[in-house]
Amino acid sequence: MKKTQISFLISTCLFLSACATVPPTDIPLPTHAVQPGPVIELLNERSIHDVVKIVPESENQVHVLIASTELKQVIDVVVRPEGVVQSRIIRSNISPSALDGAFDKNGKLHALIDTEHWVLLGEKWQFSCDTPWQRAGITAQEARFIPGGSDLIWSFTVNGEALGAPGRWDWYAIGGYGGGILWPWHQHGKKLMIAPGSSISGSGWMVLDRTDKSDVDYWISTAQDNVEIVYVVSRSSFGASAEERYVNFKIDDFLHGSTLNSLDTSVLRDRIPIRDVSGHSIKASEVDNRSSILLLAARQSDARTGLFSMQWIMSRNGNTLHCLKIGKPRDIWSGKGFPVLYATFTRKGWSSTIQVGLADTGSFWGSIWKALDIRTLKNGTTFLVWPMKHQLVGRWIRQETGE
Repeated sequence: MKKTQISFLISTCLFLSACATVPPTDIPLPTHAVQPGPVIELLNERSIHDVVKIVPESENQVHVLIASTELKQVIDVVVRPEGVVQSRIIRSNISPSALDGAFDKNGKLHALIDTEHWVLLGEKWQFSCDTPWQRAGITAQEARFIPGGSDLIWSFTVNGEALGAPGRWDWYAIGGYGGGILWPWHQHGKKLMIAPGSSISGSGWMVLDRTDKSDVDYWISTAQDNVEIVYVVSRSSFGASAEERYVNFKIDDFLHGSTLNSLDTSVLRDRIPIRDVSGHSIKASEVDNRSSILLLAARQSDARTGLFSMQWIMSRNGNTLHCLKIGKPRDIWSGKGFPVLYATFTRKGWSSTIQVGLADTGSFWGSIWKALDIRTLKNGTTFLVWPMKHQLVGRWIRQETGE
């Protein structure tokens, strides 16, 4: 069985178990706790396999990066509380599988279209070859930015062979009881690398679990006081396994490497210095009310929270996680009409959920999952995006403190 199949099965099992559980309601939200704004149309096109990423710019403005299957374009839509104020085409004739975006320390907006790097200069988006993997002479398989930092922090996966990671033999088989074919496959695993800064400085690059023979299949990350990463490592083929791990470090340590070990980097172009960092098992981690809010949520990553399933998307603001959740479809047989739910997680636990919309796709073969996103601004205001049959929409949610 291929590792992509293993990842799909893991996600599916988590998703199904989460759907079977009633959302937590032990900490009710007062009726004045949140105030949803009106639904805003972002794109008036049929939604099929659209991809969406929200990038906050200020306390009252976000950029919504949209990859439209129908248009075969990537679009930058600027949204304020009163609605859409601007729209720009970033790239045409493309249907990417992933998008991301972030601002650097100089206020420039950067976008990742799969592993392509684009920068907004003035009013025009321009392609850029300035990426850490291109500088290092390696190929990135997946790439995104770590949100919340004062400058760009890149995270991307590479073949472990490029880093001198140890190899492993995986065994695969096809056939049935009457006979089959068994064959070995040698590989070095997929490793997660972190690189800081809009200038792509070599100082402080990191690789997680370089000497581990597993693959990094999924990761959630934030950068506020510390850089924190929750990730899943797995093995495919016979004896498949998966483990959730956690690592955090101070941003100063990340930039200057004051408490981190160096690693021989002769395999990389220009001998870029890289530091090897090992995460620890989340299940074995001791947590209390002083622990990171991300680690506390990850420890509850089961049917109750589904943090690692497709069912939850989260955005962090201080010690609160703002979460978008998808409920059971109204038409369970056709998989149509998914309630879009909003909840928060704090040190006290989960809030109750409120429904803010209904997600759907404009094609029988379409999917809603990559067209969902949520981001919380520094003032606590949250913006959510979800697809409908013939449009993409968004909604602001403001926290209320009134009596």
